[in-house]
Parts: sequence; structure tokens; C-alpha cells
Amino acid sequence: MLVDLLVEEFGLERELLRPDAVVADLDLDSLSLAELAVTVTERTGRRTDDLRVPPGMTLGELAAAFEGAPVA
Repeated sequence: MLVDLLVEEFGLERELLRPDAVVADLDLDSLSLAELAVTVTERTGRRTDDLRVPPGMTLGELAAAFEGAPVA
């Protein structure tokens, strides 16, 4: 789901979106990450407002964090 969102909503190239890709290397600024969190909440019902994304976080770690977020 995360890869699909990044392709559809942010225009990223699917081949760049590997689990070991570092979020900071994908040119997603803090506003983009906030928009992503809102979209994940809208589509999944998971509360992502407390989610923190450190600079070295990978997409795999981000996906796991979204999946582990509590349901609203």
C-alpha cells in the first residue's frame, strides 16, 4: 500500500521504492510526510499523528510503523 501511495500521490518512480530505500533520499520533505500520514489515516483508519520519521528511516521501517499504528 505504501509504495502505491507514493507512486500515485507523490509521483515517485516505483523502481526507487525498495524496502531499504531511505526516506530522506526520496526528496520527501516534512510537508510531504505529513500529507502521507494523513492519507494513510484516511485510507486505513490508523492514527499516524504521533509517528516520527527520523532521517535514516527506510521505507520498510516506515511501512512497519504505519502498520503498527493504532486504529482510530
